[in-house]
Amino acid sequence: MNFSVASPSAWNAHAAYSRLSSARAKLATDQMPTAAAPGVITADRAAVANAEAEVARVVAAHAAEVARFQRSGQFLDVYA
Repeated sequence: MNFSVASPSAWNAHAAYSRLSSARAKLATDQMPTAAAPGVITADRAAVANAEAEVARVVAAHAAEVARFQRSGQFLDVYA
């Protein structure tokens, strides 16, 4: 049996959400009237879309990992 402190999907989810948060913050900052040109705002929107897609991929991979683990039967339910 294999044990790890933090699964790779947990770390990837944290990093993906962090990138999404940063991209959204940058977009919000650049949308101020004098902050950026339209091209920069378009690039920021693309970065947000990419980050959202990455979060969706990580969440789907985590759901698949959980489902695979539950089907394996290699776990114990402990009630205290």
